[in-house]
Amino acid sequence: MDNLTRLVEIEAIKTLMAKRVRCIDEKDWDGLASVYSDDCISWSFGADEGKSPPTIGGKAIADSTARVLTGLKTVHQVHFPEIEFQSDTEATGIWPLNDVLASEKDGKRTWMRAYGHYRQSYRKQADGWKIVEHRLTRLLVENGTDDIVSGWG
Repeated sequence: MDNLTRLVEIEAIKTLMAKRVRCIDEKDWDGLASVYSDDCISWSFGADEGKSPPTIGGKAIADSTARVLTGLKTVHQVHFPEIEFQSDTEATGIWPLNDVLASEKDGKRTWMRAYGHYRQSYRKQADGWKIVEHRLTRLLVENGTDDIVSGWG
C-alpha cells in the first residue's frame, strides 16, 4: 500500500470510529450496528473478565449496547489511534478512551467516568471498513454522585 492510499484508509477507519462513538452517545442503534461486520466479535460488558460471553454480529452488539445504555447520558471520546495494516483489507487499531455514563434522578446525577482503550480489528468490505473485533479495557474507573446544577454554576 502506498503512502497516500494508507493515509486515505486511516482516515476512513477514523471516520468509522467517530461514527461508532457518536451513534452510542446519540442512541442511534441502527447506525451503531452498521459499523460492525455481521461476524464481529465484541468483548465488552464483562466478557473479557469471563462474566459474560462475547457478543457476535452488528445487530446483536447494538442491541446489547442499547440494553446497557438506554436511559443513561453518555459521552465517549477517543483520541490519537495507533492504526496498523496487515494487508490492503485488514487493519488493527488501539484507541485511548475516556467515557462518562450518567443517570439523573431526584436532583442527583450518578456517574461513572472511565479511562482505557478500545482494541479493534477491521476488514475492508464492499461497503467500506467494518469493525470485526472489539475489546474494551479500562485502566481507571471513577464513580460519584453530585447535585444537578443548571447552567454554568
